[in-house]
Order: sequence, then C-alpha cells, then structure tokens
Amino acid sequence: QSQITYVMVDEYQDTNFIQERLVFLLAGERKNICVVGDDDQSVYGFRGVDPGHMLRFAEDHPGARILELPADYRSAPEIVEASGRLISHNQERAAKDIFAVRPYGEGKITLDIMEDEADEARAVAERIRSLASEGVSFGEIAVLCRTSPQFRPFLRAFGDRGIPCYCPEMRKKAEYGWIEEDLDVYLSLARSVRRGGPDGAAVDRKDLLYALRRPPKDLGAYGLLEDRVDLKKWAEGFRPGSVQRDRAMRFVRDLRILSGLDIDAGFLYLWNAMSYGRFMEECCLAADLPVPMMKKRAEKWKDEKKNGSGGKAAEERESADGEAVSLITMHASKGLEFKAVFVPTLNEGTMPHARAGNEKSVCEERRLMYVAATRARDRLFLSFVRKCHGHSPPPSRFLKEIFGNDLPEETAGLS
Repeated sequence: QSQITYVMVDEYQDTNFIQERLVFLLAGERKNICVVGDDDQSVYGFRGVDPGHMLRFAEDHPGARILELPADYRSAPEIVEASGRLISHNQERAAKDIFAVRPYGEGKITLDIMEDEADEARAVAERIRSLASEGVSFGEIAVLCRTSPQFRPFLRAFGDRGIPCYCPEMRKKAEYGWIEEDLDVYLSLARSVRRGGPDGAAVDRKDLLYALRRPPKDLGAYGLLEDRVDLKKWAEGFRPGSVQRDRAMRFVRDLRILSGLDIDAGFLYLWNAMSYGRFMEECCLAADLPVPMMKKRAEKWKDEKKNGSGGKAAEERESADGEAVSLITMHASKGLEFKAVFVPTLNEGTMPHARAGNEKSVCEERRLMYVAATRARDRLFLSFVRKCHGHSPPPSRFLKEIFGNDLPEETAGLS
C-alpha cells in the first residue's frame, strides 16, 4: 500500500473472491482503483470466478465513475445483434446497448443441420476449403468447440483434406503433439548414452521413466531413485534370469545402438526395431486420430532435426504466420478474433453442457456461447447434429435465443 498509488485491473470479470480482496487491500486508503471488464464474458466459474464483482463494483466503491464502451468495432451488426439477443436471456447482468460501428450487409450467420459429428466435420472442412478459395486465409478461420474431445473428427477431416490446423489444446492433453515429445525424449536419451560411452552412460531419470512407458516396457520405476540413472547398474539390478531383467538389458542395448546412428537410421531403428511405429498407430486408433497425419508429423520432426531446427518451435512459427485454422475450445478463444468462425454441435448436452444442472450454470454456458459468437468479424457458422454418440439430442436452446422464429422447421420443437 505504501508503494502502490494506482491499481488497474483488466478482465475484472474473471476475478475470484480472493483476487477481489487483494485488489482492495493493495489500493488501501487511497482507493485509486480502475477496473475494465465485461460481465457478459465471465466464463470461469469452475475457478471460483463471480461476475457479481463487476455488478457490485459501484456499491463496493461509493462515488465510483462508470464509463460505458458500447461501440463494437470488430463484428458486423448482424453478429452483434444476434449475440445481443442471446445474452439478453441472462437476467443478472449489467444492462448494455452494444452497437456495431460497421455497416449492415458485411456479416452473415449460417445455421446448418448435420447427420452426425463426422458429417459435420466433413462439411466444415469443405466450407473452409471454399472460404480459402475465396481468398480467406486459413489463419483467419477458427472452429470453436465446447470441449476438446470434439476435436477428433475435425482433426481427421482436416488431415484428409490437407487443411493446416493449429490445435494447442490437443498437445496439452497428450493427444496430438505427444509424438514430437516422444521423439525428443528418445533423442535426449541417445545423446546421453553417446556422451557417457560404453560403460558410463547416465541418463535423466524423467526421460527414462517417460521412455519406459512409450512404448510400455512393464518395468515400473524400480531402482530409479536418483536424478541421474546409470543404465548398466539399473538393468543389472533386476533379478538374474527374470523377464524384467531381460527387458531392461534389451532396452539398454537398443539405446546404445540408437546412440551410434545418425538421425535417419536412428529414426528407422526406433520406428521398427524398437516398435515405436506400431505403438504410435495404436495410440492414434485409441484417440481416433488419423495415422497418416501423425506419421507425417514424425517425418517432419526428423527433417527439422536434420536441419537443426526444433519441431515445436517451428510449428509455433508456422501458426504465428497465420496459415493454419485454429481448432480450439470456446474458453481458449477469449480475446481472439477471426474473419470466419464455426461453432459446431450446438445440441443440448453439449451446449449447454450436460453438467449445467441449474440456472446459474446455464447462464455461464450462455456467456460462453456469447464469447464464441463474438469472436467472428464477418461470418458465423452454427450447426447441430441429428445424432450424437448413438443418441438424438435436441438442438441447443441457444439457437432459439439467437434466431428467434427464423429457424428451420426441424428446430420447431425448441422450448
């Protein structure tokens, strides 16, 4: 308090109770606080966030000056007005009269009815191809899903059609970028063995534990107590004549062979002799990911290592150049904007999510849908499916709120 004269907070609608109290304490007796936010974009209730902080700010700070910023410079009026109709169904919110600065006629909202999620993904991919032919950059297109498991059919559809895709969340969940991480670990182990020589090879414990699981060696963490592991002592520590010892000795032998090969030969040895290729295919099948695309990523990793560049860094540079479609969750889309946005599978149980069991949760889901819709500048593509995982969930109630009576006959049963 003695050092800070002014406190300024951005995205104030995303603060929780502790953060709110911390802001007040830092401001102290001076009470020089400026916060910026939009309660309609508060979507982190699972982190303890309460949009009521925005609504109560004037009460908590008598005499506070409220400055409204109603002009929307991003989206076409068609999108601004549809989003406004949606969010107006939340009762506990600050009243706003948001208007678009751009003229009418520059925006369009499309609603499509698909048979199932695979059909939906194929249709989205074809429409993205059409947009690209019209001159829209892939980097100006996004597909926003409620949850990350929805990514899988889109990854397959994009891979089959050669559409570049940036999907950071799948990497975080070890469903998409794990192949580069696997190969990086084996490369690190091979380099450690090469530096250690024939008898004194010591490797990083975390790398060894990781490699023992990919592919699985069924050796557990036996004897792995130190940060650096002597491979020879570790393998000889298993009971003589046991299956575990034979596996450990064979793995150490493979690492020694790998350490003596160049990147091309080493890649082939890992892929075939060490059964990594078969393991990769099993992972892809389990996660419903296209095997050819993942093989292509592995080959790209190898080529980049040969050329002295890093796979992940190169990919991030590629995505930064704006030449990949963004496949992300609605939560991850906050703060971003795109020329064209697709919001798929707008069915009850998906959006709003099945876990939204009370009105408060449904209001947060509606705010999340509002965030997704307002990411679009020109084109907003919405869709729902007739069948999803063997069921026939009705279209999302949010579609009725967005379109009103201008809905296809198939949505007539919406309440």
